[in-house]
Amino acid sequence: MDSRDQRGAVKAIVDILRRLTRIVQLVPFVYLFVYAAYLLFSWLLPEGILGFLDSLIFISPATSGGLLILSRLLKLCRWHKTAILIPLSSQIESYIDSLVFTFTESEIIFINLLLGTIAFAFLLFANKHFLFHGRKENSH
Repeated sequence: MDSRDQRGAVKAIVDILRRLTRIVQLVPFVYLFVYAAYLLFSWLLPEGILGFLDSLIFISPATSGGLLILSRLLKLCRWHKTAILIPLSSQIESYIDSLVFTFTESEIIFINLLLGTIAFAFLLFANKHFLFHGRKENSH
């Protein structure tokens, strides 16, 4: 009876770890999709909504660092780490805009469209990589 309880406890822990790993795997990709859509369509939004969405979309370097640590602990791939790092490009843009020189509105729109396109392209390539990689493993 005691052996069954231990197996049940281990199974429960393994199930929790699998769900946690799955969530950690998916979050950067889902966030990157929302981030890319925001960048591509932000120039169409009124200033008030844009400010609100900016505060929701913002990801701090500390959060990215924490996700990178989780990625490393769970031994996730480079695609995952890249998906975590791409949103930091907005921080770089913001620091340059604040500290080095000020971008014009047209330049910010162009930069956001470029970053959004890069993020969507990355998501497409990542999707193809994982789909192809999954088929390749299943065929052996």
